Amino acid sequence: LINETDTANKMVSRLSDFLRYSLYKDPINKVPLEQEIYAARLYLEIEKVRFSERLSIIIDIEPGTEKALVPSLILQPLIENAVKYAVASQINGGTIIITGRKFGHDLLLEVADNGPGMTITDGLPKGSDSGVGLVNTRERLAALYDKDFALVLTHNQPRGLKVNIRIPLELEETDPEHA
Repeated sequence: LINETDTANKMVSRLSDFLRYSLYKDPINKVPLEQEIYAARLYLEIEKVRFSERLSIIIDIEPGTEKALVPSLILQPLIENAVKYAVASQINGGTIIITGRKFGHDLLLEVADNGPGMTITDGLPKGSDSGVGLVNTRERLAALYDKDFALVLTHNQPRGLKVNIRIPLELEETDPEHA
């Protein structure tokens, strides 16, 4: 990027924004989904410079879920895995789809890709395929929600991997004086 000053400046700016965000967000704290998506976009914009047209991104958040509270940076390791194993590993790159939906009293989050996928048994990676990101994500969810959560991997169709998270739907409280 040395010869592409505008692109380099944009990437450094996004990188500093992302690092600043990640440094100031305590992993124990919950943030509104819209902030989590903001962080995801910052990270993906950095990767977009790296992969250019080889990386496609779709973010589909159901209206009304923007204020749902989620663990800070909970999507980050899932998105990072999708970039590493689905986009970087393929000559033509890949697509990452991030969705958020309300389901009864729960919030459903999903990070899906169209990469080569992995071996899954009962919704979990088989053997040593689990990786640090998934283990840490599961441990964080267990610490915050005890047993009232789910982290499940499924095959994406026609190919790829989906990582689904189900957590209780908690909405950010708004101050009536500032609403």
